Amino acid sequence: MKRAYQYRLYPTRKQAQALGQLLAAGQRLYNASLEHRLVCWRNYRQPVWYLDQAADLKAIRSEQPDIGLLNFSACQQVLRRLDKVYREFVRGKRGRPRFKPLARFKSLEFRFGDGGNLTKTRRLRIQNAGEIKVRWHRSLPSGAEVKDLVLRRHGGKRWFVTFRFEAPDSIPPPHSGPEVGIDVGLESFATLSTGKKIDNPRWYRASEDRLKAVQQRYSQRKSKRQRKSLSQLHARVRRQRKDFLHKLSHRLTQEFSLIAVEDLDIKNMTANGHSGLNKSIHDAGWGTFVQMLGYKVERTGAKLVKVNPAYTSQECASCGQLVPKILSLRVHDCPRCNFRCDRDLNAALVILSKATGREPARVFLREACPL
Repeated sequence: MKRAYQYRLYPTRKQAQALGQLLAAGQRLYNASLEHRLVCWRNYRQPVWYLDQAADLKAIRSEQPDIGLLNFSACQQVLRRLDKVYREFVRGKRGRPRFKPLARFKSLEFRFGDGGNLTKTRRLRIQNAGEIKVRWHRSLPSGAEVKDLVLRRHGGKRWFVTFRFEAPDSIPPPHSGPEVGIDVGLESFATLSTGKKIDNPRWYRASEDRLKAVQQRYSQRKSKRQRKSLSQLHARVRRQRKDFLHKLSHRLTQEFSLIAVEDLDIKNMTANGHSGLNKSIHDAGWGTFVQMLGYKVERTGAKLVKVNPAYTSQECASCGQLVPKILSLRVHDCPRCNFRCDRDLNAALVILSKATGREPARVFLREACPL
């Protein structure tokens, strides 16, 4: 089983400066390699690929000592990263790769044991940066074989390391919890088929006024200080959202044996929608939530089922009759069977019914939906 764990690093001031120099070396190599490819194509119509540039890497590192600070295998990973996006550009799957300023070049990849490894005191040793303190908030799984590690800088000053490893497959015990259907939304983040509603924290909306003020100051004067403040604010919102989604997904996979959700296409939902609605959808993080559920059910023995989202908000959970309703109407009222309840709860019941192939029990409907 392939997995990845991320940990916070606490480098000294000198070590942080050395890590910044390594990032700068990777950025210069990336931009120089991209320029080489573009010039060869523009002037000679000759494509340049990874193997062509990797063959010259030894000479480049000897001629340019600043790039030579970076470990050889890490340089290879920079070239592979460029090669991946460049091939997508050639195939017409994306636009032309852009040159990266240092503020946008945030990560480096090392092969474990070749430029980056762990010491006996459980510190991270990076070539030309020293032994860095790691906050081990959890241990690596027993029998884990670390393949590589990724250094990443967040918000201009926070450093993290991600260990990517292979661990023996473990079979969790059978899950004995109940089943649940989940309808995600914007008014409430999620409504469970049990009747419970989970509030939407709206992390971006809560910080939007402050973000606008900092963005306006940065637009007027593009200083490093303002850019750093803006980056740190966005990073704070991302951390808050990620923490909320991690804790919620963990709790649900521990409690329920089967979790049914809609198979939403977030990209299509936000393609032509209202900008304010799109912002709220991205702020909620539905896609990340479902992704987290997907790998966490494997550890608990639970099961995740994605159902077709068509008509889940219109279909009656009691009789199956389609009851059209506009978005502002928050109550489901079926004229056929007189079943009445909150529209999000009805949708959650429909989602669970589609996932299990069973109709909701009428007794449960009467008790859970008193409207």
